Amino acid sequence: MNFTGVDVNIGELSFPVSDVTVSTATKILLQGEQWFKGMPLDIVNYKDFLNSKYRSKEYGAIVLREYFLEPYKKLRKIIKRYFTCEGRFGRIYQYHFRLLMHFIGKIPLNMPFYLFRSLSKMAYKVQGNKFHVEPSIFHFSLNKLLVVEELRKSNQSWQAFIDSSKLTVEFQTSS
Repeated sequence: MNFTGVDVNIGELSFPVSDVTVSTATKILLQGEQWFKGMPLDIVNYKDFLNSKYRSKEYGAIVLREYFLEPYKKLRKIIKRYFTCEGRFGRIYQYHFRLLMHFIGKIPLNMPFYLFRSLSKMAYKVQGNKFHVEPSIFHFSLNKLLVVEELRKSNQSWQAFIDSSKLTVEFQTSS
């Protein structure tokens, strides 16, 4: 809720957030294509993931999961469930194909850039709809990695941070 798109304030802790800080916190190099949802993606690049009888059809932003080749079905499900938090499992969006291409090594993606843009987008959406914040905890692990990295710089532990801030009241009442 306190992310401006550039800086974040959590309790007494304030720090910048960018693709560079995501790279540092995750230990993922700033390499590959700087791509994010909504940027152009050539349909030819993802037809290799589809059963042959569906490759000649023209698609928009959505492809049905039944069209997928068997070897990619598990990776597609992992991406949707754990990486993009996209719960509509019957639909595959263009950005899922782009992530598939990255994970199989076809076209490397600059993951810190992608994660930063995704975090910024989710923060904006959650801030715009404060009534649905609790069931919409997006990128919790990434947020924690960013905070832990910032705490490491000041030789403070996660537990010390939680204990010293007012955050413990919120976590205790919600569990």
